[in-house]
Amino acid sequence: MKKSRNPKNIHPPLANYVHQIEINNPMKLLILSGQIGMNQEQVIPNDSVEQWEIALANIKANIEAANLEVTDITKMTFYVVEPIESSIRGSILDNFFAGHKPCMTYLQIKALANPALKVEIDVEIYK
Repeated sequence: MKKSRNPKNIHPPLANYVHQIEINNPMKLLILSGQIGMNQEQVIPNDSVEQWEIALANIKANIEAANLEVTDITKMTFYVVEPIESSIRGSILDNFFAGHKPCMTYLQIKALANPALKVEIDVEIYK
């Protein structure tokens, strides 16, 4: 069983996420390697927002392959080398999650493993 919570003794979330998700029973666990903005043809677009959208599509494909759903996502960590405007990020994530609010961390870093990469997303899923 998962219970989402935003404790009243800390600030409210800054965007569309929750501060914590408590898991109390043995559940299915799926941990994905960092998903990047590379499509099936192994093309990496130069645009950060396009990479963001492709990485999310790759996450969804991984989840579906494990017979899970986006609403099972518990934690996401975003690594970006260029800032993506928060309203654009938020709009894309709102569409991706359709009301689901996992825990999230967003980090702007200096570089990823390949200089062409601008986005990488780590995901943990419990069901």
